[in-house]
Amino acid sequence: MMNRYHFASVVWLIAVLVGLTGCAQKPLQVEPSLGDQRLYTIQRHSELETTNLFGRPTRIPALLTMQLQAEVSGTGPEGVTLTTSSMASRLEVRQRLVFDSERTDGELAAVEALARALMTGTVEQVSPGGEVVGFSMVDEPAWQQLRESRREPEWLLEEFQRGMSLFAVFKPQLPEQALDVGATWISEETRFGGAVFPALEYRVTQVLEESVILEFTGVPGTAGDGSQGYLELEIGTGWPRRAQARLTMLVESKGETVPMTSRVALQQSGLRPALNLAVTDDFLHRLKLAMAPMPIDMTSDRARGVLPPPEQFAIDDLVEQFDRSLLWFDERNDAGARGLNADVRSSADRYVDYTVDAVRAKSGPGASEVSTLQVNPDFDFALLAGSTRPYPVVRVPFVLSAMTPELAADIQAFELDVTLAVPGNLVTVSLKPDTPIVRVEETDLDVVVEEWSANRVLLKLRQSEGFLPSDPLGRVLLMPTGANGEPLDRFNVRISHDLLERFAAEYVPGERRSVEGFAEFVQDQLIAVPVQQRYGDLVVELWADQPIDALKVFSYPYLQVSHTFIVPNASRALAGGAVVGERHWIGQSRLDRSAPPMSMDEVVARLFEDGRLTVELPREFDPRCSISVDGESDYQGNSLTFNSSYERETDKIVYALTAGNRERYFHNFDVDVVARCATEIETLKGPVDTLDGLEQIDQHTVQVSSDVLQDLQRLRGLKNYEGIPIAAFNTNGEYLQAVTTAEELMGADSREPFNVRFWGPIANVEYPRILTENSNSYQVSFPAKAPESIQ
Repeated sequence: MMNRYHFASVVWLIAVLVGLTGCAQKPLQVEPSLGDQRLYTIQRHSELETTNLFGRPTRIPALLTMQLQAEVSGTGPEGVTLTTSSMASRLEVRQRLVFDSERTDGELAAVEALARALMTGTVEQVSPGGEVVGFSMVDEPAWQQLRESRREPEWLLEEFQRGMSLFAVFKPQLPEQALDVGATWISEETRFGGAVFPALEYRVTQVLEESVILEFTGVPGTAGDGSQGYLELEIGTGWPRRAQARLTMLVESKGETVPMTSRVALQQSGLRPALNLAVTDDFLHRLKLAMAPMPIDMTSDRARGVLPPPEQFAIDDLVEQFDRSLLWFDERNDAGARGLNADVRSSADRYVDYTVDAVRAKSGPGASEVSTLQVNPDFDFALLAGSTRPYPVVRVPFVLSAMTPELAADIQAFELDVTLAVPGNLVTVSLKPDTPIVRVEETDLDVVVEEWSANRVLLKLRQSEGFLPSDPLGRVLLMPTGANGEPLDRFNVRISHDLLERFAAEYVPGERRSVEGFAEFVQDQLIAVPVQQRYGDLVVELWADQPIDALKVFSYPYLQVSHTFIVPNASRALAGGAVVGERHWIGQSRLDRSAPPMSMDEVVARLFEDGRLTVELPREFDPRCSISVDGESDYQGNSLTFNSSYERETDKIVYALTAGNRERYFHNFDVDVVARCATEIETLKGPVDTLDGLEQIDQHTVQVSSDVLQDLQRLRGLKNYEGIPIAAFNTNGEYLQAVTTAEELMGADSREPFNVRFWGPIANVEYPRILTENSNSYQVSFPAKAPESIQ
C-alpha cells in the first residue's frame, strides 16, 4: 500500500535530522532491564562446503527459520543474562523440509525431542559490549541424546544452537565511549557453536532517535574477507532491532574444519518491512521487469492486467468471501493443512494489504471464555486469498507453542482483528512532454520526466517516504496515448528502482544472464544496505513504435478498513460435529458429465511376445472401467495389479499388468482378468427435492437412498477418485467440498440410506446413476512365445 511503511519513513527522516549532530549522547551498551522481553524472527541460509561419498566437492544448502522470545533473567556489572526459547522453528535442507516444530505429532522421538529442547531454550551471558561470554542449553541432556542419535549431522544441530543466540553472529564488541558517525573498530574473531566467526570491521553510519546503525565488513586478509552486513541496536537497551549479514566462517563437519557461508537476517517482530532471505516469485517478477522490458498488447485479453480496476472497489465482496469461508483446522485435520483456510476468488485481492492486529481464542461453554494470543509475525494473511508464497506456508496466525494443551483442546472459534488497506477512488492525471513534473496530492505522488523523445519516455515516480525495491507493482499504472488521446495498441514498459539500477550497473553475469543470477546478486547487495537506506524512486521506461503524445497516470489513495473475522473451528465437523462455513473445489477429478454410452468391444486386451499384458480403452471412457485380476492370484509371491497410463499418440488409456509395482514381464504363468465398465450412465442435476432417491436433511446434508448409494459405491470403486462421485453447489454455482470422505462412502452399509455432508449450504446436487454395467473376462497364459493379441 502507499503508506504502509510510514514508521520506517519517519525513522529515515529522523536519521537525516539527527545525522547532522551525528553522535550518540552516551556509550552504546547492551543493558536492557531485568524482565525486559523481545520477540524475534531469525532466518539463516547456510551453505556448507564439503565432499560427497565419491570425494567430490559439493555444497549443502540449509534454510533455518526461527521465532525466538528473549527475556532478561539477570543483570550485573559484567553484563546481562538472556533466557531465549524458540516458539517455532523450521529447517529445510536442499529445499526439503526436514524439521518443523509445529508439526511433530506422530514423528520420530528424536524430532519431538528436538522440538522440546528448542522450546526449553538457552541461557546466555552477554557482555555490555554485545559479546557472548557464556552459553548453555537449558535441557543439555536432551541435546546430548540428539547428538548420540546421529539422526542429523552435528553441524545441523549446531545451526540450531547458533540460531538461538541473538549476539553470537554479530558480536559487535562495542567500545566503551560515545559513538560518533564514522567511528570504527575491529570486532575480533570468536568461536561459538562449533563455528569460527570472522573478525569484522564495524563503522557507525547513522545515529537515529531510537537506534544506532552499525555497518561492517570482513577484515581484509582474514578468513572473513568478503563478509558484510549491518546491525541496528536500540539506544538505551542495546537490543538488536534489525540485522543482516553475509558471513564466511569455518565449522566442524565429519571431523574436519570446512568453510561455510551464511546469510543471516534478524528482526524484532512488528517492524516493517519484514526482512526475507527467500527469493519469492513476486520479487523475481520485479527483477525481471527491471532487467528487460515487458511488451504490452492492448488488443489482447491479457491487457486487463495492466488496466486499473473499476473506480468502485469491491471490498465488501472480498470481506464477505472471507467471512463465510475462513475456517480453522487443528492437528486432527485430514482435509488440508493445519491452520486457517479460506476460499477467496477475487481479482481485487492484489490491490489489498492485510495486517493482523490481534488474535483471540474463544473456548468454554458457548464460547464464553476469551484468551488473547500472541500474533505470529510470520503469518501472511494474503496467502489465504491465493497469493503465491514460497514453501512452507504459515497458516497459523498466532504463536502455536504458546497455547496451552487445555486451551487447544477446547477451541470453539477465533477472532481475528485485521486492518485492510484498500484503494479509494481512482485518481487519473495526464502528463505531456512540456510538463516536467506532475503532483498527485491524493496519493502523495510526484511523476517526474527525466527524458521524453518521440517514441520513448523515462520517468521517476517519487513519494515523500520513498518506495522499496520489494514494494508491489500495480498500485501506480501508466498508459501511453497517441495524438487521438487513445491508448497505444502496443508498447513496452520496464519498471525498476534506484537501488536496482545501481545493482544492475554493478552486476557481472556469469555464463548466462538469468533473472535468478541477478536475484542472488541483489540479495547479496541488499544484505549490506540498512532498511532506512533502501527507500528510493521507482524508475519507469516506456517506448513504442508509434509516437507517444501523452501519458495517463492512474493511482489510488489508500484507506484503512478494520474488520473482525470470526473463524470457527471446523475440525469438529470431521469428527461428526456440526458443519460450519464453506469450502469450495477449484477442480476435482469426476465422471464426465456427458457420459456417452460405450461398448465393451472398445476394451482390448493385448499379450506381447516379451511377456507383457495390457488392457486398452479410449481415453474418453476413463475412469468408467475397472481392470483387475480375478481371484487371489500372485506372481512369484508378489501381488498383481493394473497400473494405468495415457498414450497421447493413440489417445488410449493403457492398463499394464504389474507384479509388486515393478515386474511387467511374465512367463509360464496363467491369470484371469476382468474388465468391468459402466457402459451407460445418466447424470442428474437439480435441487434436491426434484431428484429421485435424495432427501435434504439440513442445509449441509443430503440423504441418498440405498439404490443411489450402491451406484455411488460402484462408480467410486471403478477408479480411485480424489473425492466422491456426488457433487453439491451453492446458490452462486460454486462447487462445494464434501465433508464426507470416500472411505466413509465406501464403508457405508449399502442396504441403508446414507447421509452425505458438504461444506456449505446446498442449492443443487449432481450425481450419476448407472443404467447398464457390463464386463469382459480374459483367460491369459504366458507361454515362452505368446500370440500378439487376444480379444
